[in-house]
Amino acid sequence: MSKSIFRGLIILLIASSLTTHNVLAQNCKPDNSRLDKITKQQLDEWSSVLYAPGIFNNAMKNSNVKIAASIIRMGDINKIALVIIRTQEKINTTTVDQYRGAKGNEFYFGFKDGTPIKFVVDEVTNKSDVVGDIGVNSIILFSAIKDEDLKTIKEGLTAKSIDAVRATLENGITVEQSVKDKDGAKMQVKFNCFFSFAQEKGYMK
Repeated sequence: MSKSIFRGLIILLIASSLTTHNVLAQNCKPDNSRLDKITKQQLDEWSSVLYAPGIFNNAMKNSNVKIAASIIRMGDINKIALVIIRTQEKINTTTVDQYRGAKGNEFYFGFKDGTPIKFVVDEVTNKSDVVGDIGVNSIILFSAIKDEDLKTIKEGLTAKSIDAVRATLENGITVEQSVKDKDGAKMQVKFNCFFSFAQEKGYMK
């Protein structure tokens, strides 16, 4: 599961800088919907970018972090995913692997005038590359949600939009970023789409 979601979220982060669209005009179709060729399980995924630095920010820094989130149903499993992509200029292979996630790490969604929600990581994908003198750390943190917990978590994820995100990684590293209103609103739409889908399918107990 994690490899296909990894590719989807990487593409999402790249496309986010090239497209603009009205959140209210979006339909509720999954951003990724397919039948796995091996497991024969159906995967439905709703994703959105939470933070991507603008062109000016990219020009002013030699290190940048992009963040996206996803809510997924694959077979009979629900998962929340947080993807973190960090690029560094003028780097060598000994330091490229600095950002890494692990099981037991935590990530948080903060909400406007609301209680933050904590997720404990039970699956992780780490990938590191060096292209020329650019180092790239890509991390996806997954946290499973039981069907019987969907109703409870729905209240927290759909009532208000995300305005901040935080993730704890290995080596004592913490990634924290404010989320713009428009990006938080887009993710709120995605959450609402997922929970409407889960209710229609009878997954929420």
